[in-house]
Amino acid sequence: MNGKKSWPIIDIKEIYRIEPDGRKTYMAFGEGVYKQGYPFEDYIGVHRNFKKAERMPYGFETFDYFSKEKL
Repeated sequence: MNGKKSWPIIDIKEIYRIEPDGRKTYMAFGEGVYKQGYPFEDYIGVHRNFKKAERMPYGFETFDYFSKEKL
């Protein structure tokens, strides 16, 4: 909760990525790209209905997603 007594939009416990073996890697701030960035990118991709083809390759040095139709 912040000073204005409002709740966060997304609970960090809802943000995770599913590993190839089925385990969940939950988002963790301050623990590098793998535990912070990738789970959030996965969450955004699913909840914004992005297509796999819109995702940039892992390790790409800029944006995580793109769309030819939107700027």
